[in-house]
Order: sequence, then C-alpha cells, then structure tokens
Amino acid sequence: MKFSGPNGDATEDPDMHMTYDPAADAAYFTIADEVAPGEATRQIVTPVEGGTVVLDFSASGTLLGFEVLGAQRIVPTEVLGRAPTPPTHS
Repeated sequence: MKFSGPNGDATEDPDMHMTYDPAADAAYFTIADEVAPGEATRQIVTPVEGGTVVLDFSASGTLLGFEVLGAQRIVPTEVLGRAPTPPTHS
C-alpha cells in the first residue's frame, strides 16, 4: 500500500496489506505478516461516524491489524477498489 512519507512523498509499505469483503462491507488492514486465526487476543472497538474500527492486538500487545466495518462510508473508494477479497478459511 502507498502512504505519505514525512516529506509528503508517496511511499510503498510492503508490510501493510488490505483485503475488502464487499458482502460484509468490511476492510481489513494487516500491519505486518498475515494475522493467523486466534492470534488476535485483544480488541479495541471504536465507533466512528458511519461505521466501526476494530484494532486487533496480539497477546504481547503488538498491533496486528485493524478492521473497518462500514468501509464504503469510511475508506476512500479508490483504496477499496484496489483491495483483493479475503481468502476463505475452511
């Protein structure tokens, strides 16, 4: 994903990834590696105008990623359009 660097330049962050599930209108941003099922042991749920943001933390307190519920109202459309759909786990 691209982010603004300290000088306002667009920089690529190879460690941050996003998926988007249009049926659930939910986007998930991973901060580093893929988040394994059960790895997020603590969540902080924050209501925002138009949706909810859920921060996922590991048992050691490391931020693993965050989910945006109501993503179409919160995340820019051009960002959602570039996101792959999440893999299904069986």
